[in-house]
Amino acid sequence: SLNDKGASGSADGQRENPKYTYDPNTNQAYLDALEALKKAQDNMPQYSGKFDDQLQAIYDQIVNRKDFTYDLNSDALYQQYKDQFTQMGQMAMMDTMGQASAMTGGYGSSYAEGVGQQAYQGYLQQLNDKVPELYGIALDRYNQEGQDFLNQYSMIGDLAGDEYAKYQDALNQYWQQLNYQKQLADQEYERGFNEWQTEYGVRQDAYNKLVSLITTTGYKPSADDLAKASMSQSEADAYMDYYTKAN
Repeated sequence: SLNDKGASGSADGQRENPKYTYDPNTNQAYLDALEALKKAQDNMPQYSGKFDDQLQAIYDQIVNRKDFTYDLNSDALYQQYKDQFTQMGQMAMMDTMGQASAMTGGYGSSYAEGVGQQAYQGYLQQLNDKVPELYGIALDRYNQEGQDFLNQYSMIGDLAGDEYAKYQDALNQYWQQLNYQKQLADQEYERGFNEWQTEYGVRQDAYNKLVSLITTTGYKPSADDLAKASMSQSEADAYMDYYTKAN
């Protein structure tokens, strides 16, 4: 905070008047510096955190992500393979049964049905052989999805970091500007006070000399004398009364 400075009284100890105390409100340069300081204070940067919601959403997806499970019935690729191998198995079964029937004179037999069923089961076994591959594909997809979440979190985190770094730079500049404006205000206060103090010393010296002149010689000061000494007419009259009574 700015230091409060002032002066009051006089060499004779009889003067107590606000006009003999430094009033910084009469210093326009100081008031301008205070206004600039206020504007600087009002311009404090704020951190928006515009990426916080995105980061939180991705983080929630990462920590709340369910463990990997594999369900054949919900795997679209498995269903495609299933339809394909079932159709191929049925065709193979029909073809095999047809060939077996031809070999037995065109009549159906348990043999033809058996070899047809074997052909059908062969394709179903090929479908079952695909399951480990499909499991691996699903696991890779799950792992990739998790990695994508981490990559997104990292990317958004970098953007948030850049945003915060810019905020820190702006905040540092703000404090530097604020300190600079405070120094200017202090300097203007000191300059005004020193100028007032010098002027006050000159006027006080003139006042004391005029007091001495009136009380020792009965000198009647002019309006210019009173102005230079900052002495009121009533004060001059009081000193004149003192001279009259003393002589």
